[in-house]
Amino acid sequence: IVDTVICGQEAFASFQKRFEDYTVIMVKVTCPLEELNRREQARGDRDIGLAAGQVSAITPQDAYDLIVDTHAETIKACGRRVMELIANPPRITAFEKLCANPTH
Repeated sequence: IVDTVICGQEAFASFQKRFEDYTVIMVKVTCPLEELNRREQARGDRDIGLAAGQVSAITPQDAYDLIVDTHAETIKACGRRVMELIANPPRITAFEKLCANPTH
């Protein structure tokens, strides 16, 4: 499991090279911006505003195999959906599509 935000073509190229020999399933973990800001403040160990800045850098919605919303669903429900996807991955993953068209 890699928890990261891939910002830009250079970062994607590095990610692609590092994981080219693996099956990569892209999961977007999201929640409303207001909730991101609240969580950032509550944790106390985050750079305030980092989450808001990353939201605009996130890859388009269709670049994921699954999107889970940790505000609309429980962590268990999100985890269950991820595990179901791992057990039954798509024939062609979003990562494979992105690699074929990296300017997406």
